[in-house]
Amino acid sequence: MALLLTAFWLTVVINLTTAYTTSSSSSEVANTLTTNTSVISNTTIPVRTDANVEGLLPDILTSMMAYNAAQAARAPPPPGAAAAAPAPFSKTRWIEKEMVCYGELGCFSRVGNFSNLGKLPEMPEYVKTAFLLFTAAEQLVPEYLNYSDPSSIRSSKFRAGQPTVIVIHGFQESSKAGWISQFQATIFMKFPLANFIVTDWQIGARRPDYWRAAANTQLTAAQIAKLLSVINNVTGTSMEQVHLIGFSLGGQVAGLTSRKLVEFGLCRVGRITALDPAGPIFEGAHPDGRLDKGDGDFVQAIHGNGASLLQGAFGMVERVGHRDFYPNGGQFQPGCPEGLWDSITGSIANIGEASTTVSCNHFRATAYVLEAQNSTCRFPSFPCASYAKFLTGECFANKPTVLDIFAQPVSCNESLYSLTNADPNYCANIVRVTATVAETSPNKKGSLILKLQKPSPSHPTPTYKTLEETEFLSGKTFQDIIVGRLRLEDFANATLEYARSCRRFWPCRDNTQVNLKSFTVEEIGGQQRISCGNLTLPQGVSTNPLNSCLLNKKF
Repeated sequence: MALLLTAFWLTVVINLTTAYTTSSSSSEVANTLTTNTSVISNTTIPVRTDANVEGLLPDILTSMMAYNAAQAARAPPPPGAAAAAPAPFSKTRWIEKEMVCYGELGCFSRVGNFSNLGKLPEMPEYVKTAFLLFTAAEQLVPEYLNYSDPSSIRSSKFRAGQPTVIVIHGFQESSKAGWISQFQATIFMKFPLANFIVTDWQIGARRPDYWRAAANTQLTAAQIAKLLSVINNVTGTSMEQVHLIGFSLGGQVAGLTSRKLVEFGLCRVGRITALDPAGPIFEGAHPDGRLDKGDGDFVQAIHGNGASLLQGAFGMVERVGHRDFYPNGGQFQPGCPEGLWDSITGSIANIGEASTTVSCNHFRATAYVLEAQNSTCRFPSFPCASYAKFLTGECFANKPTVLDIFAQPVSCNESLYSLTNADPNYCANIVRVTATVAETSPNKKGSLILKLQKPSPSHPTPTYKTLEETEFLSGKTFQDIIVGRLRLEDFANATLEYARSCRRFWPCRDNTQVNLKSFTVEEIGGQQRISCGNLTLPQGVSTNPLNSCLLNKKF
């Protein structure tokens, strides 16, 4: 235990000097988040995975400590510094190779464009990667495909000319991860004739050595590429029909696969979906050594936990696709427990709980994609230069894009931002509230409270406090947003109330009302709004002005 804690704190120190630039950008976002994003209370959602997340974070931190030390030792000395003396010769001294070749899979490197990996992959005979083919007719018992045995493909139920989806799990998972079966059902609902292939590289992705698993992504990618090469030879399936879906390290495997395909004389795949692609070892690496938009005709990435390990995160921050989705900024997700630092400062024994925190954020990308494919709410996401600008409403005028892993390809590079609920149903709409204070209204501080109609008598009244603790200055306009599974018509019969803010133990003695010149409610991305004029809102009195207001088209 002492060694584990020592490793943990040493890794924290190392990461203090190597943390991603998002540490500063997250502060920028926090400073601009002045709006009221009303969401459901925090709830941790069980992760649909067969991975044991307990103690996961300490394992990765310990592995990354060894990785950082090794990479620092390999780095060339700074200009003007004396080179270190070579170690004395020894017959038993082991010199690590820079390249290894594994027969039909080709060669692998740990230098040059792949120097971020730092290690060579293990032997394929040891990793024993398996490929499981499922069809709509047989979704429970798979057929096993072997790239070294073309007859395994000829004798299988593989359908030539149909979409081929290959799913790749992440660190310490296997083909039995629950989210994979959920994706399987989703794929067959949309493409009943599809070939659904699950890549099981659980030995290569095993705990506790994350660094070793990251190095094995090269091998797994080559094995997928070789399988596709044989499928192409046997069935004539084109790479344009192939869709790679990878979670975490599996997302990096998907990116590395296309480079091996080119090496084998084939085109890159038609589509890649990366579900919170792994960040440690890959963030900031050369495009050849990680997922990149050049790895497929259309690459999409959903970032759920993109920050540094110092912040307790596993995902990537940088844009890697043609479309990069950043729900809630792409770092930490509502409904997950508090971050790593709260666990540490509360008690060192809570580091295990921090593993649950990180996995909750990290796995949320899979939940968002599945919900988007199986719901009428499609996670409207807005192109914007940054999350900070998105939160100010600067990009709300842009046309939203839905989260769709089967969307029509686009050639542009887009960063897309959205807000979600804290628990299922995650998908949320953004409703903007705009209040213009009348010139004759006294300057008062307070909040506005919107109460919607109950969905049923047994349900509580949905209540949203907006423009919270606002100085309602005469003649000024104020805006706020409400986040939830809401539509504009939900506000048609809402009541509106003004809550004056007074000092504690000091009652409000003067005029306690606010006069609004106008009050507008609009669904961002919609085509209509509810707009009211000349409202007088006494303190603590619920009025019902919205049902008599005009439902106006936005122009």
